[in-house]
Amino acid sequence: MAHPSLFPLAPSAPRVRIAFLVLVGILLGLLFSGTGRAEADSVTTLSGDLYYPNGFTVPAGEIWELDPSADTTIESAGNVVVIGTLRMRPANESIDHTLTFVDVDESKFVGGGMMVLPNDIGLWVMAGGQLDIEGTAKTPWAYDWQTEWAGDEVLAAPVKSGDYEFTSVTGPSDVPSANTYGYQPELLNLTRNVVIGGTPEGRSHVFIHSQAVQTIKYATIQWVGPDFDAGTDQTGRYGLHFHHGMDGTRGSVVEGVVVRNAGNHAFVPHRSHGITFTQTISYDTVAAAYWWDPSTDSVDNSSDDITYDRVVAANASANPFKKHVNSAILLGQGENTSITGSVVVGYQGTGSNPAAYSWPGAEGGRWHFADNLAHNNKSNGIFVWQNTSYNHVVEDFVAYF
Repeated sequence: MAHPSLFPLAPSAPRVRIAFLVLVGILLGLLFSGTGRAEADSVTTLSGDLYYPNGFTVPAGEIWELDPSADTTIESAGNVVVIGTLRMRPANESIDHTLTFVDVDESKFVGGGMMVLPNDIGLWVMAGGQLDIEGTAKTPWAYDWQTEWAGDEVLAAPVKSGDYEFTSVTGPSDVPSANTYGYQPELLNLTRNVVIGGTPEGRSHVFIHSQAVQTIKYATIQWVGPDFDAGTDQTGRYGLHFHHGMDGTRGSVVEGVVVRNAGNHAFVPHRSHGITFTQTISYDTVAAAYWWDPSTDSVDNSSDDITYDRVVAANASANPFKKHVNSAILLGQGENTSITGSVVVGYQGTGSNPAAYSWPGAEGGRWHFADNLAHNNKSNGIFVWQNTSYNHVVEDFVAYF
């Protein structure tokens, strides 16, 4: 196959070609959807420094991979639409894979919907498309310095009364001491060798509207969640957004992923079932970092079998347009949902009832909630106001400062 960088979308008609390829992919992508790692008719390898002025589409039945044996940087000024498989799997920790959306104009975003929108620049996984992303595995966060972290960006969470600042740590001698109650700071490693996102001048997003299993491990998703619709956080353009994946997303894993510098929600499994989030970190985000759309009388937005395992929401700030309950982690509606061993720290809550963790009052999500922690937040630890008949059990919860 010819190298795709030789065939950028024609500047005169980028929207037409993207729309055509997406339509073809919706028809063909179902043939390649399902569980497990993708198989394809062809593999195209992208290597070096590449620029796509109009973005590109990965067709159904094809795998486009960033060169696993070489640093590869892709800059795109248009949408990247995945109907086949996009693979980012560097062979070792010395190799970097980067996908950056450039020249993004947030004011042109539209939001919402089920189809690729030409002005909402980002990574779109559609039809039977799959992400096969796995950076080098490392300990995402811990309470003790890890030798593998040398040279990485590591932040220590605040643990002392009245402190809400995160501090840089470069080695074991920099780790702050425990507070007077013996609680040690979480150490958050924010460095990954797979990076996807926008820029400080224009934030992007990742939108997965595919009923196929996704693998996203040890990647950073940064400069995402554009804030283009004043008055709402329900825009559809978030850090990592699973959108109506239904049962097709069962078995998907998001592990060791960082979402940072986001102007909206970080992790959103919206009406997408069976996804496990393990040791993920949100840092410097706005609105509830872990969230999905609330159900209404006419729309069921439930997500079942969602697992949050040792996830962290750090340095999140509230949505200024929400006047009532704000939280860093919102425990939405669904069956067999679980959050364990997780931490909210440095949440800048506002509104009438801000909290690190909150349960929506009118929704019926029954969560397994155990061994979770909230500290150094400008708000409550948890907020519960249930207008349902279900029992909601909170086990081994700790909150301080």
